[in-house]
Amino acid sequence: LKDALSSSKAYWKVAYFHHAIYSSGKMHPPYFKLRSQLEPLFVEFKVNVVFAGHFHVYERLKPQKGIQYYVAGSGGKLMKGNLNRSSEVFATGNDEVQIFLLSEIEGSEMVVTAIDLSGKVVDRSRVSRESIVEATR
Repeated sequence: LKDALSSSKAYWKVAYFHHAIYSSGKMHPPYFKLRSQLEPLFVEFKVNVVFAGHFHVYERLKPQKGIQYYVAGSGGKLMKGNLNRSSEVFATGNDEVQIFLLSEIEGSEMVVTAIDLSGKVVDRSRVSRESIVEATR
Protein backbone atom coordinates (compact mmCIF):
# COMPACT_ATOMS: atom_id res chain seq x y z
CA LEU A 1 0.00 0.00 0.00
CA LYS A 2 2.80 2.41 0.87
CA ASP A 3 4.43 1.86 -2.53
CA ALA A 4 1.12 2.29 -4.37
CA LEU A 5 0.21 5.48 -2.52
CA SER A 6 3.67 7.01 -2.71
CA SER A 7 3.95 6.43 -6.46
CA SER A 8 0.37 7.45 -7.25
CA LYS A 9 -0.09 10.53 -9.39
CA ALA A 10 -3.87 10.34 -9.00
CA TYR A 11 -5.70 13.64 -8.63
CA TRP A 12 -8.01 11.99 -6.07
CA LYS A 13 -6.93 9.31 -3.63
CA VAL A 14 -9.81 7.16 -2.46
CA ALA A 15 -9.40 4.05 -0.31
CA TYR A 16 -12.04 1.41 0.16
CA PHE A 17 -12.04 -1.80 2.14
CA HIS A 18 -14.26 -3.93 4.33
CA HIS A 19 -13.49 -3.20 8.00
CA ALA A 20 -14.12 0.36 9.19
CA ILE A 21 -11.31 2.05 11.09
CA TYR A 22 -13.75 4.71 12.35
CA SER A 23 -17.34 4.06 13.34
CA SER A 24 -19.92 4.95 15.95
CA GLY A 25 -21.41 1.48 15.91
CA LYS A 26 -22.40 0.14 19.33
CA MET A 27 -22.20 -3.56 18.47
CA HIS A 28 -18.71 -3.49 16.96
CA PRO A 29 -15.87 -1.16 17.82
CA PRO A 30 -13.79 0.29 14.99
CA TYR A 31 -10.74 -1.72 14.01
CA PHE A 32 -8.08 0.12 16.00
CA LYS A 33 -5.17 -2.12 14.98
CA LEU A 34 -6.03 -1.63 11.32
CA ARG A 35 -6.32 2.13 11.96
CA SER A 36 -2.84 2.23 13.47
CA GLN A 37 -1.48 0.55 10.34
CA LEU A 38 -3.43 2.42 7.64
CA GLU A 39 -4.15 5.90 8.91
CA PRO A 40 -0.51 7.09 9.01
CA LEU A 41 -0.21 6.15 5.33
CA PHE A 42 -3.51 7.86 4.47
CA VAL A 43 -2.30 11.05 6.16
CA GLU A 44 1.22 10.94 4.73
CA PHE A 45 0.07 10.34 1.16
CA LYS A 46 -2.98 12.61 1.35
CA VAL A 47 -5.85 10.18 0.88
CA ASN A 48 -9.01 12.27 0.48
CA VAL A 49 -11.85 9.84 1.18
CA VAL A 50 -12.18 6.38 2.74
CA PHE A 51 -15.15 4.05 2.26
CA ALA A 52 -15.68 0.94 4.39
CA GLY A 53 -18.48 -1.49 5.08
CA HIS A 54 -18.84 -4.33 7.58
CA PHE A 55 -21.11 -2.46 10.02
CA HIS A 56 -24.63 -2.83 8.68
CA VAL A 57 -25.43 0.89 8.83
CA TYR A 58 -24.74 4.06 6.88
CA GLU A 59 -22.53 6.58 8.60
CA ARG A 60 -20.66 9.72 7.62
CA LEU A 61 -18.00 10.43 10.21
CA LYS A 62 -16.59 13.80 11.14
CA PRO A 63 -13.36 14.25 9.19
CA GLN A 64 -10.42 12.65 10.94
CA LYS A 65 -6.96 14.12 10.34
CA GLY A 66 -8.23 15.81 7.17
CA ILE A 67 -9.78 12.64 5.75
CA GLN A 68 -13.50 12.05 5.16
CA TYR A 69 -14.67 8.58 6.24
CA TYR A 70 -17.89 6.78 5.31
CA VAL A 71 -19.35 3.46 6.43
CA ALA A 72 -21.61 2.09 3.73
CA GLY A 73 -22.74 -1.28 4.98
CA SER A 74 -26.51 -0.99 5.01
CA GLY A 75 -27.20 -2.67 1.68
CA GLY A 76 -28.01 -5.96 3.41
CA LYS A 77 -29.46 -6.80 6.80
CA LEU A 78 -29.57 -3.68 8.98
CA MET A 79 -28.23 -3.32 12.52
CA LYS A 80 -31.12 -1.16 13.73
CA GLY A 81 -30.33 0.94 16.77
CA ASN A 82 -26.59 0.38 16.32
CA LEU A 83 -25.43 3.97 15.87
CA ASN A 84 -24.15 5.91 18.85
CA ARG A 85 -25.21 9.39 17.77
CA SER A 86 -23.40 10.98 20.72
CA SER A 87 -20.02 9.56 19.63
CA GLU A 88 -17.36 12.22 19.13
CA VAL A 89 -16.73 11.02 15.55
CA PHE A 90 -20.39 10.75 14.47
CA ALA A 91 -21.58 13.33 11.91
CA THR A 92 -24.73 11.66 10.61
CA GLY A 93 -25.99 8.22 9.78
CA ASN A 94 -28.88 5.89 9.31
CA ASP A 95 -29.52 2.48 10.81
CA GLU A 96 -33.24 2.31 10.00
CA VAL A 97 -33.36 1.96 6.19
CA GLN A 98 -31.12 0.39 3.59
CA ILE A 99 -29.14 2.85 1.50
CA PHE A 100 -26.63 2.92 -1.31
CA LEU A 101 -24.01 5.56 -2.03
CA LEU A 102 -23.57 7.55 -5.21
CA SER A 103 -20.18 9.24 -5.48
CA GLU A 104 -19.59 11.81 -8.18
CA ILE A 105 -16.36 13.69 -8.86
CA GLU A 106 -16.28 16.99 -10.65
CA GLY A 107 -12.83 18.52 -10.64
CA SER A 108 -11.80 19.32 -7.10
CA GLU A 109 -15.10 18.27 -5.46
CA MET A 110 -16.63 14.91 -4.70
CA VAL A 111 -20.33 14.74 -3.91
CA VAL A 112 -21.37 11.67 -1.92
CA THR A 113 -25.11 11.03 -1.77
CA ALA A 114 -26.74 8.39 0.44
CA ILE A 115 -30.01 7.26 -1.16
CA ASP A 116 -32.59 4.91 0.33
CA LEU A 117 -34.41 2.22 -1.66
CA SER A 118 -37.35 4.54 -2.36
CA GLY A 119 -35.00 7.05 -3.99
CA LYS A 120 -35.05 9.51 -1.09
CA VAL A 121 -31.79 11.32 -0.35
CA VAL A 122 -30.81 10.47 3.23
CA ASP A 123 -27.55 12.44 3.29
CA ARG A 124 -25.42 14.44 0.89
CA SER A 125 -21.94 15.78 1.50
CA ARG A 126 -19.32 17.59 -0.54
CA VAL A 127 -15.67 16.81 -0.12
CA SER A 128 -12.98 19.10 -1.47
CA ARG A 129 -9.58 17.70 -2.30
CA GLU A 130 -8.28 20.14 0.31
CA SER A 131 -10.94 19.90 3.01
CA ILE A 132 -14.58 19.21 3.72
CA VAL A 133 -16.54 22.10 2.24
CA GLU A 134 -20.19 21.30 2.83
CA ALA A 135 -22.54 18.72 4.27
CA THR A 136 -26.29 18.85 3.99
CA ARG A 137 -29.04 16.56 5.11
